[in-house]
Amino acid sequence: MKGRIAVLAVVLLATPVVVMFEGVEQKVYRDPVGIPTACAGETDKEVVAFKQQFSRDECLAVMGASLHAHALAMDKCITRPVERHEAAAVLSWSYNVGTSTACASTLVRLLNEGKPFCQELDRWTFAGGRQLPGLVRRRTAERALCEGRS
Repeated sequence: MKGRIAVLAVVLLATPVVVMFEGVEQKVYRDPVGIPTACAGETDKEVVAFKQQFSRDECLAVMGASLHAHALAMDKCITRPVERHEAAAVLSWSYNVGTSTACASTLVRLLNEGKPFCQELDRWTFAGGRQLPGLVRRRTAERALCEGRS
């Protein structure tokens, strides 16, 4: 995913998946495990503390900037070329679980070793110690994207 154009292309591919599963909530709320969240799943403390109510345009701008930052962070821990659809699926997933967690995962290790890795997405359906139906649906969509089936 090296290069500015490649990163932007991956962000554009990942955006519909993120919006579909995160939604766009214009006020600060608590996610299913109690984390303060705003807009399209944004948990950055500076954003969430910035204000309690956001316009839709502000939410979309925050999401775009956040996805771009996540893509750049993931680009640093992915050491081999991947297809754009694979990178988009990994970006959507890492946006949800966090880049430090993603970079330390078996999924990224397998990816970097050139081994099959898309099936690892199925393991990331738990939050707060319980399996969440929304995460099951999201990982199914991310895996389909990763495998080029969407």
